[in-house]
Order: sequence, then structure tokens, then C-alpha cells
Amino acid sequence: MGKDVKSYSKKEKAAAIMVGTALVAAPFLFDSTQVDAETISTPPPTEAPTPTFYASNDKLGDTFVPQSGNIDILDLNLIYKKNIYDYPSFTVTSSNDAIAFNEPGYDSSGLLKIHPVSSGTATFTVIINSCEIDTFHVTVDPSISVERKFDINDAVKKITTSPNEYALPADVGLLLSNIGPMKPPGTKLGNHAPELLPDQIHDYNLEEGQLVHLYDSLSTYFNDSDEDMVSVDVIQIHDDQQTGYPAAYLENLAEGATDYWVLNAYRPGVSKFAIVARDGNGGVTESQPFTVNVYPKQPPFPNVDNSIVNHLLQQGNKLNLSSSSELDLSEIFYDAIDGTNLTYAVDVNYGCGNVTTLNMPASILSFSNIAQISGNPGPFTVTNLKATDKDNLPVNFSVNIKLETAQNDFNKKMTPTFNMYESNEAGVSDYTIDPAKYFFDSGKSLVGIQQHHEENESVTASVYQSNKIKFVAGTSPALSSRIKLLSSTSGGQEWFQNDIVFNLIEPEITSGTIKVNLNTLYPYFLGTDWDNFTTNFSSNVLVSSTASVAPYYSGSYVITIDDIQNTSTVLTIDPDANKANSGSRTFTIPILRPNN
Repeated sequence: MGKDVKSYSKKEKAAAIMVGTALVAAPFLFDSTQVDAETISTPPPTEAPTPTFYASNDKLGDTFVPQSGNIDILDLNLIYKKNIYDYPSFTVTSSNDAIAFNEPGYDSSGLLKIHPVSSGTATFTVIINSCEIDTFHVTVDPSISVERKFDINDAVKKITTSPNEYALPADVGLLLSNIGPMKPPGTKLGNHAPELLPDQIHDYNLEEGQLVHLYDSLSTYFNDSDEDMVSVDVIQIHDDQQTGYPAAYLENLAEGATDYWVLNAYRPGVSKFAIVARDGNGGVTESQPFTVNVYPKQPPFPNVDNSIVNHLLQQGNKLNLSSSSELDLSEIFYDAIDGTNLTYAVDVNYGCGNVTTLNMPASILSFSNIAQISGNPGPFTVTNLKATDKDNLPVNFSVNIKLETAQNDFNKKMTPTFNMYESNEAGVSDYTIDPAKYFFDSGKSLVGIQQHHEENESVTASVYQSNKIKFVAGTSPALSSRIKLLSSTSGGQEWFQNDIVFNLIEPEITSGTIKVNLNTLYPYFLGTDWDNFTTNFSSNVLVSSTASVAPYYSGSYVITIDDIQNTSTVLTIDPDANKANSGSRTFTIPILRPNN
């Protein structure tokens, strides 16, 4: 009686075929670096012929990607062991863009970013320096939510479904070669990808021709917890609305080793960018896309960040400029492209309905400038401020600005120049004043302070205790500062601008005696003030450490300081101490002991 013949299932047949080819296919399963055909030895001709397997150059293996969802961006330089400083030229093509393709602009930066379109399989080809070196398959599967690699289960499924296509071990070997590593070659175990720092990326609205400096190094947008060196690529994202040259470029205008990244608004339109960071260990992070809207070149316009401009924009409002004050038109107008490189003109009414346009040689509007240009003694009323950029685009700002003669000035208690003692190692020199009591005319109150904010300003000013001004001196006597004080009547429609130019001085030292001149600190210090000051001297002048302090008069009002016990002391001078106005005009002056 003969043996019973066992019938094998398709799956068992597939397993038998795979076991029969396992030894030959083993290199593809255990080594992510594939074996070239030439490295497979040919057995002696006396033995039974063994099939030769022509392995794919595939470094990645076939992959399944969702139709929507996150897909990792891969570093092709790392995968194919190319040094970015050798400037390898990558191109990634797809056999069917209707199924999937590599995002435009990414391959030129050595990056793979698969863009799925519809269900199906497309063959991707990697080309380096015009040579095709790799192919792999990308299957878009709408049923999955995350990307996954082609694995042994997929291979078994293919053989089970179509066993006749894999009847030969060579076919099975080629199929198995499509199984790639779980992680791309070069990926370091435990590596963390760079992280995009929050609030770094945003959209931009620019004018044609405008340049905006971002960072010297775009890697500052990212943090790497592994402290890897992060390199950054800028991807210009192309969409259906972009034709011809991009509306904007993100460029590195570096000179030498120092990066200098700027946004260059090239033409009206819309451009989109993304910034990609990679750490050289397989970690790749992409910023969210950001949009640059480029608008046609605009003329200059009134700078609404300036409080004077906002005041003059209101119907019926007026500005009175004292005879020693200045209005810098480069602060009145703003131009995103030309900055302060504008030309200016003003319409001036001389008081008899005679309005003349005067071209300004510079940006400063003042009584003396208008008088010099016009040859008219004044007073003047300026009815229009005009600015024109280098493209001859003009703007006209209708205003009501009165420039008064010196004899008719307002707030005459204010002096146009003011001296303060400098700060030093002993402490900070400052002056606190209530302007309503000692600067402004009756009925006027402080509405604002304006000054240049530069590091080397000799004096800075700020509102103090809501109704006072505190002036703080620096440490550079050679410098001066112009500070604008703005006051207003109760209605608020009429403003008055008084400029004070501050100079820093040092105390006079004569034969070891330090002298502080009150005429310098209080320009309108009168004899009656001096009598009251000396009578209550111990209250009006305080010292922080032991020193001999006394009033002295010899044509000017002086405080003398001798016998400083420590290396320094600080004087606090308040002529109104113990009175209703106490603290309304107080100086703090640091004093260093002279070298004996």
C-alpha cells in the first residue's frame, strides 16, 4: 500500500520557498548595507547551479505611507554617506506623481519628504550628481495613519497571494531585498531630533524691495537636547499660485564665516518658506510653513508710533513749537524701504495768508531753520509736512504747527540747556522735578516725553510718580542729550513742545574743596531762595556719609564739600524740604573724594 500524499496550503508552500532561500537572502535581512551582485560567489561548475540574486541598491526599503498624516523627513546626505560640504546634488523622482512625489525643493537640500496624493504604488528613484543610485517603492495606503516599512509579513503576503510570481528563489530574494531597516542608515540609537523653539516663526507683510534681517544663524530657532550641532536648510515652498520668480527670497548675505539671514521682498506676490533643522544623527525637524506677502512699493506715511503724529492726526489739534525746539521729520514719517533716506518740504504760512512751500535741506524743522530758509522773521504756521522717497513717491501730512518767536515763547521757566552732574562710582546722579510747578505755565500739565533711545545718551528721562519727571545722568561728560517735554492745556487739543539739551559736568575742585554750583542746577535760583536755603541748610542738603558741607556765595550760589571720611558721599539737595512742595525739585549728586 502506497504512502498518502499530503496537500500543502499556499502559505505552507510560501514558507517552504522562503526557507529554501533563507541562507541566500540572509544578507538582506541582517545588514542594512546591501550586497552588490559581484560579491556573491559562484559555486564550482561541478555542483548544481545556485541562483544569482541581483540585490537592489535600496538603502531604505519599500514603505507604506498614509494618505494624510505625518511622514518623517529623511536626511539623504546621512543615508548615502555624503558630506554636505562636498555639495552633492540630489534629485528624487517619482514614476507617478499622481500617487506620490518628493516635495519640490527638498531634494536639492538633500532631504526626502514624501507627498502622498492618492492610493497606489509609485517607484522613487534617487539620483546623485546625475547618476541613478537607488530605487524604492512608496505605497499610499488610505487605511493607515502612520508610515511603516515593508516587512517580512508583507513579503509572506505577496508570496501567498501570488505564489507563481515567486516560484524561483531569485524572485523571493529580490522580494526580500525590499525589506529595509527599521531606522534609516546613520540614525543614532536614542537620538532626539532638534526642537523648534516656540513663537519663532510667523508670517511677514513686506513692501517690494524691503530687506528684513532675521537671525545671523537660523539654527537659533531650534534647540537640540543632545547638544548636537544643528545645520539648517531653507526650503522655498512652491504652490499653484506662484509663477515666475518667487515674490521673496530668504537669503544668507554672509561675509566670511558670519551668517546674516535676511528676507528679500523681490516682487509683489506671495512666497512660502519652511526651515528644516538636522542634527547629523538622523534627527530632522521642520518648522511650520510661513508666508511672506509682498505688496507694491508704498510712499512714506505718518509714523503713528509717534505720539506727536497721533496728536496732529486728530481734527483741530495743534502743536506749538518753542523757539529752541526741533521737530525731526525723519521721526514723523516712516518708510519701510528707504528708512530715513527721504527728502522733505513744508508749507509755511507767514501770517497774511501767504503760503509758501520750502524745501528742507535736512530733516530738522525749527524756528531758526525756517527763518533762515525763508528770510522771514516769523512767527510761522506750518500747514503741511511733505516727504518723498527715492522713487519719487510723495506723501502730504496736513498739520497745524505754530513756530513762535523767542520773546513770545511759552513755558519760559524752562531753560533750553541744562547741566547735570555726571554719575560715577559713588552712585547715580538724578534730578526729580514736578514740571507743573517749576517748568510749565499755569494750567499746563505733562502729556509726554520724547528722546532718542541710544546706548550712549548722556541723560534719560521718564515719568515718575505720575506727575513728575526723573532725569538720570550717565557717565560720559562729552555727550549731550536732547529731550522733548510735551505739555498741554486742559482741553488737550493744543500741545506745547519744549526741548532741553542736557550736558554732563563734573564738580569743581579747588585746593581739595569740592564745589557744587546751585546756579547750574537751578538756573532761576533767586536771592530769596538762597536766604531760605541757607536758613534751613541742614534740612535742604543731606549727605550719605560724614563730610563737611556748607553754603557759600561769591557771585554764585555754591555748596562746598570737604573732609569726606569715606571714599565718597552722596548729596541730596531739596530746596523745598519740610515744605508743601517738598520733593518737587530734588537733586541726587554722587561725590568722589579727591585724590590728596
